[in-house]
Amino acid sequence: YGSGLLTGPGQEEASIRQSLTPAMTLLAGDRWSLRYAPTASFYSAEGYKNNLDHTVSLGGSASWRTWDYSLSHATSITSTPLIETGRQTDQTAHSTGLSAQWDVNGRDALSFSLSQSIRFAEQSPDSYSWSNQNWYNRPITDVISAGLGVGVGYDLLDPGTNMVNESVNGRIQGRLGSKFGYYLSGGVEFRQFVSSEAPTKISPLVSASLTYQVLDKTSVFVGFDHSINVSYFTDQLTENTSFQAGLSQILSRSWTASVNGGYRLSSYETTFDTNDVVREDSSLTAGVTLSWRATRRLSTALSYSYRSNISDRDDFDFASHQFGFRVSYSI
Repeated sequence: YGSGLLTGPGQEEASIRQSLTPAMTLLAGDRWSLRYAPTASFYSAEGYKNNLDHTVSLGGSASWRTWDYSLSHATSITSTPLIETGRQTDQTAHSTGLSAQWDVNGRDALSFSLSQSIRFAEQSPDSYSWSNQNWYNRPITDVISAGLGVGVGYDLLDPGTNMVNESVNGRIQGRLGSKFGYYLSGGVEFRQFVSSEAPTKISPLVSASLTYQVLDKTSVFVGFDHSINVSYFTDQLTENTSFQAGLSQILSRSWTASVNGGYRLSSYETTFDTNDVVREDSSLTAGVTLSWRATRRLSTALSYSYRSNISDRDDFDFASHQFGFRVSYSI
């Protein structure tokens, strides 16, 4: 059950959502897997339509001498409410990734990746994105490793302004003692706009996370991210800054509790000459989940979440309280 749900810009409703997901995973040895998960959803609110979502994912890996290869593909056909569009949005997404890692000398490693992302969304431009990332990785100590990477990408929007981007990144990850684990990545992106007089957009790229094992059964995490994404609106891009934090507590062999929260600031900028900000949102989320594993195959969970969005465009303001109950059974 959820209250304050947007069924359209400026339109809020309460709704009960019931869903059923009969998922199946097929394994081919230890390296390949195929998963299919349809989800039938039924809403009590007239502003939402009942729908059947589909998600298919394929993943595999192979090795040859000092090379490791991996391939992944996922296709999803969904109809879910989105903050960005302010409504239930039909979309089909395809993502494909191919990567290779070369163990140069038992210490240094080079990794290369190619990815493709295709999105068809209702009342939104068709989006085709291709990117390449290349990393040099080297361990500094037994518990610390660092890397330096460069990448290029191209976004084709139909209709809309196509974009080219180049990025330079550095990262470091490791552990401090037996309780702290950390990951930090930082860099800069240069984005050009095809067939537009807009200047090159220079943006910082930052991603960081910290985990702390307070006690054997208690762990805490915090995370921060700043990135640029293709928008669901024509001739726009989104610049997102987000912060997340959470706590996980094992209560017993069968019971687990978790608390999480986050804040996100989203700016929607035009790809025209001026790169004006046409909309700004700030979103706050908080939630708590209590999980019970009744048997090895049967598990249940109770959850509560709060989500609010404050926008300089009033049609996208909302505050929602959501209560959920889930039952999962593995054959």
